[in-house]
Amino acid sequence: MRAISFLSRAALAAGLPPRFRCWTGRSGRRCLFTALDSDLSGFGEGVAIAVRNDRIVWAISLEETGAPPATSCGTTLYLHLLAVGAAERQAVANDLSEADEPLLKQAA
Repeated sequence: MRAISFLSRAALAAGLPPRFRCWTGRSGRRCLFTALDSDLSGFGEGVAIAVRNDRIVWAISLEETGAPPATSCGTTLYLHLLAVGAAERQAVANDLSEADEPLLKQAA
């Protein structure tokens, strides 16, 4: 199973940049993430993923990890803030980090 990202169809139809993406992990559950223009230091809760070359490099629950891993040039950070509670946030992070060879894909 691969973690797949879908661009928001509404955003595409409106001509907006692809800031919002729905990522689907191993479980088949879809979670909405938003791309960040800056680092994660201002966020104490949430699920963060780093994407480089259309692949998830890491996925973490911010409250469980503290400081996120360093990112390199060409890496985009995405943040999910809709998971309720620490257990759900950790489950989302695990779902995405356990996926084999994550793939970024635009929905048709």
